[in-house]
Amino acid sequence: RHICLASPTLWTDVRLGQKGSDPEGDVRLLELALERSAHLPVALSLIYEVDDTGNPVIFDDTRREAYFNGVERLLDVALSNIHRWRVFEIHVLDIVVLWRLFSAIVIGAPQLEKLSLSTKYLAFFGDFHIIDFSLCPKLQSVCLSSPLITPSSNCAPMNHLTTLELMFCTSVE
Repeated sequence: RHICLASPTLWTDVRLGQKGSDPEGDVRLLELALERSAHLPVALSLIYEVDDTGNPVIFDDTRREAYFNGVERLLDVALSNIHRWRVFEIHVLDIVVLWRLFSAIVIGAPQLEKLSLSTKYLAFFGDFHIIDFSLCPKLQSVCLSSPLITPSSNCAPMNHLTTLELMFCTSVE
């Protein structure tokens, strides 16, 4: 236990949500991992696309509110460490929980090399979210799997970009 706690590199690859865990319940785990990683660059993977085929979360007020509040709290913690992101992957039910992320990317994620965003619900009604990656100088890989997210065509050249995956985008230049 002492060796694990004294080795910050063991805490830099954080994967939460895969086995249907509750986003609210994972907030403390994310805080703990970020604290133990001692300010090193981190890879965060937040996978919260729950299987709600029989009873969609989006149509159940109580479940929807709990889900969105939990994801919002996870994002609060993650965004407070955006300057440390090396990899950031988030998969959520609906695009509405990601709006703050789009604003934060514009402020900058100087260490970010890989970004992956996806939403389960297509949400064809609503505003487009155009992301400017100018302040992400190390960005090498971008995957956007949502119909309402597209990279800005006006941002500075992305000299390190080697992979660009756009799926479900309804308007891509």
